[in-house]
Amino acid sequence: MRNYLQSSITLSKMAYWINSNPGFANHIKENTTLVINRGKNDNGRNGEYYQSKLNVTYETKTLYSCNIQSTADNVEFVKAGKGKTLPAGDYTATRLNRTPSFLNAISIVDGYLIHPNAFTGLNSNNEWDTPCSGGCQIPKLADFNELIDTLSMLGFRAGYDSTGKTWAKGDSLPLKINDFE
Repeated sequence: MRNYLQSSITLSKMAYWINSNPGFANHIKENTTLVINRGKNDNGRNGEYYQSKLNVTYETKTLYSCNIQSTADNVEFVKAGKGKTLPAGDYTATRLNRTPSFLNAISIVDGYLIHPNAFTGLNSNNEWDTPCSGGCQIPKLADFNELIDTLSMLGFRAGYDSTGKTWAKGDSLPLKINDFE
């Protein structure tokens, strides 16, 4: 969650500067990163979920932070070979306008997304009781919406498709996944 005394003022100022100065907008995009720090209890099989942290950082300042399920907790899905926990490492996160199941998802690698714990692309805001991750990075719906709002304020746009029915890639930024804190 945003620290409203600090970062909402900073985000508001940054959004103003981004909209009024294209050079600054490029600087922001070049120096903003998503960072996921996995928690040692983030495996879902222990009944504990959302034990990792996702941060939006600009240079060295954290602008937004939320809990996230970062490991594949859907055992049946993983056993069937349909998913796995993404290894720690460096990735590229790309904003999408939609997928068949989610609005405003963020693509990491083929088949792996950052998306909320609700099928928003199917006109549903009903949150799941457990993340049921096959390897996707899953925050709760309200946290996901705030993440998307933060990225939008920083100038990262989703793709655009005039029909609103097909996937369209938008802006990208670095994503770093760190193993257990």
